Amino acid sequence: MSWYTIVQVSNVGDLEVAFETVEAEVASNLKRDGVHPDVLDQLRKSFEQGEASCNLHPAYLQTLFAEMAPLVTDGMLEVRCLGEEFKSTWIMSIKEGRVSFRVGPWDDE
Repeated sequence: MSWYTIVQVSNVGDLEVAFETVEAEVASNLKRDGVHPDVLDQLRKSFEQGEASCNLHPAYLQTLFAEMAPLVTDGMLEVRCLGEEFKSTWIMSIKEGRVSFRVGPWDDE
């Protein structure tokens, strides 16, 4: 099964978080998990253009962003992920090296 997932990334505040800040960690994690390297380009696009699509499960992307949170020590990111199913949506804020807010995705039960 493949997933069509939209990832939206927004820099909030005065300091911009560049993709290069997290790129090495993300690339390493994608390689560790056997994810195609094209996903790295899509994640870069989400940082630079605000939105991109990936063929990954939304829960995997939530874990990936949580793993990159310690690298975001300056600035703040807000991330929204929209999966194919409405309940496969989540939002997250990353600030000062940690996930400061997270909600979703929701269970079907």
